[in-house]
Amino acid sequence: MDPSVPGPIVLLVDCPTESHLEALLSEQSLASYCDQTDNLAQASKIVTCVIHLAPASVVSCSNYQKWMSKFSSAQHIMAGHEK
Repeated sequence: MDPSVPGPIVLLVDCPTESHLEALLSEQSLASYCDQTDNLAQASKIVTCVIHLAPASVVSCSNYQKWMSKFSSAQHIMAGHEK
């Protein structure tokens, strides 16, 4: 039997309002999954895909855009919330 191979890492981000954005931005448990090109030890924690459950009003916020850029190597899928 071959050694196990880790599967892709997918984040499902549910951020329905700007009030929720503050909690998302301060979530430290996601820090080890952010793009870290200078740290090869983190190579096994590269996020493959981020699915965003957020309305356009939240996604367009500069703070949300800055947070998204931390996962620049991931595919981003905008599933959205409609109001």
